Amino acid sequence: YTGFIKIIKKHDKTVPEFKKQLTHVLDDCEFKHGKEIEDLNNRMEKVYADWFCFGDLREARSKMLPKQGDILEMDWTQLRLGYRLGMAAVLTVWVCWDCVWGMVRDGNSTIGGREAFPVFRFSG
Repeated sequence: YTGFIKIIKKHDKTVPEFKKQLTHVLDDCEFKHGKEIEDLNNRMEKVYADWFCFGDLREARSKMLPKQGDILEMDWTQLRLGYRLGMAAVLTVWVCWDCVWGMVRDGNSTIGGREAFPVFRFSG
């Protein structure tokens, strides 16, 4: 609903001669009053309470609220995963570049023709 309101306000600013022409369209919409959304919200809270909180609706609502707290208490797993994937991507590009560049320049692979990649020598 708020997205539609923002679009209509922007429309009214850019086209002032048709101002307030679209607002009556939203007045007739069912979602403006939010009854269906509220019913859906109540049903989802009830399902969550039944599944995870032994039917306690108050506990379910408190668990579903966004957590406000210290910024250092965040989950760092995504950051670690991104860091590891970034390192793996750089390493992959380096190995592929070395293999392809050796084939283009000399006709033989500089890294692929060796018994052990220098990468594994570095890590071991």
